[in-house]
Amino acid sequence: MPPQFCASLLSSVSSYHALTVGMAIFGVVGLVLTIAALAMKGPLFAAAVPSFAPMYMPPVPPAGTVTSRTCPKCERTNRWADRFCSACGTPLS
Repeated sequence: MPPQFCASLLSSVSSYHALTVGMAIFGVVGLVLTIAALAMKGPLFAAAVPSFAPMYMPPVPPAGTVTSRTCPKCERTNRWADRFCSACGTPLS
């Protein structure tokens, strides 16, 4: 828009007042809607409760199988899903 159009549109004091009142009403309505939306959501700083399932399920041993492994080097008992000994780091096979 050219500056002449803006100057002619807002040439009177009443136009400035109407524009100011309109902007104030718009701002107040936006503020009220924001506060209402926050009030419906709940407290702002409440502890968030995760509402999602884990991305993967932990491995479950097949029925009837051994649930632990013994390290061939240090003979420590490890969980069946471990790939390495938790004590010495030797690969479990």
